[in-house]
Amino acid sequence: MKKTVIILGAGASAGSGAPLMKDFLDKAENVKPGDGYTGVEATRAIESFRTVFKGLRALRHAYAKSKIETRNIESVFAAFEMAKLLGTLPGLEPDEIESLTFAMQHVIRDTVETSVRFRFDDKHYLPPWPYNDFVVKFIQKAERERITILTFNYDINLEYALFYNGINAEYCLGENKTGSLKVLKLHGSLNWFRCGACEQIAPITMAMLDNQHQFNWRPVTDTLFALRIGPSVSQLYHCPKKLGVLDGPVIVPPTSNKLAQHTELKSVWAAAATELANAENVLVFGYSLPASDHFFRYLYALGSIGDARPKRFWVFDPCPDGTVEQRFADVLGPETADRFQMRKMDFAAALNDGNWQEAVLLS
Repeated sequence: MKKTVIILGAGASAGSGAPLMKDFLDKAENVKPGDGYTGVEATRAIESFRTVFKGLRALRHAYAKSKIETRNIESVFAAFEMAKLLGTLPGLEPDEIESLTFAMQHVIRDTVETSVRFRFDDKHYLPPWPYNDFVVKFIQKAERERITILTFNYDINLEYALFYNGINAEYCLGENKTGSLKVLKLHGSLNWFRCGACEQIAPITMAMLDNQHQFNWRPVTDTLFALRIGPSVSQLYHCPKKLGVLDGPVIVPPTSNKLAQHTELKSVWAAAATELANAENVLVFGYSLPASDHFFRYLYALGSIGDARPKRFWVFDPCPDGTVEQRFADVLGPETADRFQMRKMDFAAALNDGNWQEAVLLS
């Protein structure tokens, strides 16, 4: 099997209930702030939602002179990061402006965690749909050392599906190995924190959650559950038994200066560039290459410089109006363009199509 890089975007997790970028804030409005938390942590969670939506109202006043996509979570996050850098956002006090990034990270965590649904079958909590199919139908059949997954998603849907099937994710965050399958989370993750004990980014893996007995399942219906990490942070530890020193989650704002501000993630981005340089197959699921994502455009342009000759660059997306197809066509150079195919199906439908899987696995 040739070296294959799989790229996952928000559309890959939409079937699990995770919000898309364009409807994220709509879902955030339906979250009950502080739900599941106690004491001071509940107060912080409630205050985070209050600050974010106060900031959002302030941004809407800017619309008369400059267009800001206030319905898109990434655009709002980027605007908040700029407001913090400049120290100004009319309508907010200086301490509120300073806390915007922190507040947004917590709103993102609580919105995703309360939106994603896990099913319980009387014995086990099952991975969110359709990630178990992804692992069973493709990952387990592949040569694991020939597969790398790049994902822009904050959720832990993939990691849980891998763990459920006996595979641990390798985040490439530092010298300490976390697993056997490279899962490179380019924008951070809900289970990444800053450890106050060792001062490193600390991934709390699924195995660590299991060992620390901190799978915090909260019922939504009789058979559907949400997995909450946020309310359990004070009970988790990275360094042995040092409780209460984790801060986060580590979620990277989608801004052009992210590299300068988040040098700890440099190893993740460097690994992604190396994997792209060696990739002969690139498979994209649920990632629409938004016009605002200059980061990926440059990562791909520079990361794909290498000796590997592309055999496939396949994008799986329903793409009803052709815009996604055109965005990728505009990015790909001549050596890749003739290997580009747009397959108009979503992530779940693609997993039921054995033809492309067989072609990749047997190549």
